[in-house]
Amino acid sequence: QFFTGSRLMELNIDARTRSKIRKKFEKKEVTENVFDAAQKEIYDLMKNDSFKRFKKSRLCLRFVRAITKRQQEQLAAKDKEEAESLHEGQKTSIDKRQVDKDGSHTKKASYGVS
Repeated sequence: QFFTGSRLMELNIDARTRSKIRKKFEKKEVTENVFDAAQKEIYDLMKNDSFKRFKKSRLCLRFVRAITKRQQEQLAAKDKEEAESLHEGQKTSIDKRQVDKDGSHTKKASYGVS
């Protein structure tokens, strides 16, 4: 159906390649690599034309902007979380005095991250 000439589902490949494929089917000489030439043509077309146009399309540009914005928001949230964690670590590392059973302060102990 992709090689019959029907414009609705026809592949955009060279007429020679299409003819060679059609003849192989007609002669029942179909091998595992019957579509290799067509595959290369389609790949090259996508690489050199379709994909380049897609990357410039409004849809793609909106998607890239959305992903970039989301990544920036995630990085900002992570930075904020790390800053808050560091701030909490500084609070808990303030030297505190240990108290003996009798209530006297005998030595310093440091708690938390140093």
